[in-house]
Amino acid sequence: WEMRKDSLPYAMNFSAPGVEIYCLYGTGIDTVENLNYEKTYDLSGKPTLVMGDGDGTVNRRSLEACQYWNGQQKQPVHLQEFPGADHMQILANLAVMDRIVKVLLFE
Repeated sequence: WEMRKDSLPYAMNFSAPGVEIYCLYGTGIDTVENLNYEKTYDLSGKPTLVMGDGDGTVNRRSLEACQYWNGQQKQPVHLQEFPGADHMQILANLAVMDRIVKVLLFE
């Protein structure tokens, strides 16, 4: 809870960064999307996990959040999903590495 409170000011400011953006992310892996708690006031119960699409760690909605900046800045925003790419292994994914190299070499 304390971490949530500390990060809230940053989460509330989602302004475009003003630089070209490349969002590369995995999809197609069961990922926690919601935590449903019984009606208690202190969240002391064990939540029911609702699963959805994502990279195994981050849900798809969060992974695609950078698309919000399309039209919010003059610099381009590029999104590319990599089906089956796991959050913890994405940099070992050859297709992802190939894309990163192409970006770095301006291809």
